Amino acid sequence: MKIIGLRIKNIMGVSAVDVDTKDMSVIKFEGKCKAGKTTVINSFIAALKGMKYLGKNTLRDGEDEGFVQVVLADPDSDGFDEKRDTLIVERFVNKKGDRLKVSSPNGATYKSPAKMLDELCTAISIDPLKFKAMDDKARIDALLELTGDADKAKGLDTQRDKLYQGRRDVNRDAKEFKAKVGDAMVSGTDKLGQEKKTAEVAGKLADERSRVDRIESRKTRLNEVLQSLSALNAEREELEREVKDNDGESQVDRLQEELNTVDDFNQGVRSRNQAIADVIELNILEGKSQALTGQIEKIDSDKAKILSTLPISGVTMSDEGLRIDGRIVDDMCGYEAIEIGIQIAAAMKPTLRNITIQAGAEIDKESWAKVDEFAKKREFQAMAAVGLNVRGTGSSSFQYRPRQF
Repeated sequence: MKIIGLRIKNIMGVSAVDVDTKDMSVIKFEGKCKAGKTTVINSFIAALKGMKYLGKNTLRDGEDEGFVQVVLADPDSDGFDEKRDTLIVERFVNKKGDRLKVSSPNGATYKSPAKMLDELCTAISIDPLKFKAMDDKARIDALLELTGDADKAKGLDTQRDKLYQGRRDVNRDAKEFKAKVGDAMVSGTDKLGQEKKTAEVAGKLADERSRVDRIESRKTRLNEVLQSLSALNAEREELEREVKDNDGESQVDRLQEELNTVDDFNQGVRSRNQAIADVIELNILEGKSQALTGQIEKIDSDKAKILSTLPISGVTMSDEGLRIDGRIVDDMCGYEAIEIGIQIAAAMKPTLRNITIQAGAEIDKESWAKVDEFAKKREFQAMAAVGLNVRGTGSSSFQYRPRQF
């Protein structure tokens, strides 16, 4: 279905619009700033999808009533019957609210008009130039809305945000440990060193001094005994054995030196042990970061699978940004963005084959001619608000200047 007629009365700044758009691929509303171009387009959307698209203060100042009427049909379809296959959508507005009516030319009305319009109006939810102006996240969200799995995708986004925050914290800690480890010549598999105990070394030194003192005392006593050898022979023999068994090089100087250096030794052990512990912690953090990256990539893959359900070729994300049909969206010109918008809308196989373009002034004359050609090829309509400098874009185009206020 396409728009074949549009009537507006007393809506915001527009006093009256009455246009016949049958057989038109491009419908452009032309005028200066605040002439009512955007109001006309939003009124069309509001008639089909609800008055929220017009915001507050819907009625023209000083008026008590207004309405929007959109006539929809597909005259070129096989077996078209005007009375049977034409829809007349009307929104009647007053200061209390609005009332929706959907009928046919013969006067028959639909009992559930809002539900019927919800099923009819998927395609007009995408404005291709607004889509181009979005960031990649907003673009993907807009595409996901078309899949019917937007809630599932939002759940994946929530999970991804938590994982991303977790990975950021882990990477921050890992960066700190990398700075601490520096050029330390250790690895996470090295064994931790054992510190020496000051009290233990001091004890050994005291024992050694006691031993040396004891031996010296025995030597003195031996000399005394030797003076009375005959009387003390047995004692001499015992003392000789003890001296022989225990006499040796003194360890006092060595132990004193070890005691003097034990603090430096222990500091080295502690530093090396801390470096080993830091390397181990760094390895753990890097492992966590890799695991979180894997989970994030899994979520991105799941979202990509949801997007792959769209009947649109080449929807991918890369370091350069979102691509559609192999083209980077940020690099598209206005015409290319409209072409992609029509392609997306057409791929959803909507009943209503129309897209709206709020910022049509961005498109030049030559590009509008291409839009006109592409829209006819796809059997689509494009409705746009443009400035006064765009004219004459093809036989199926139409320029209409809303009445200024």
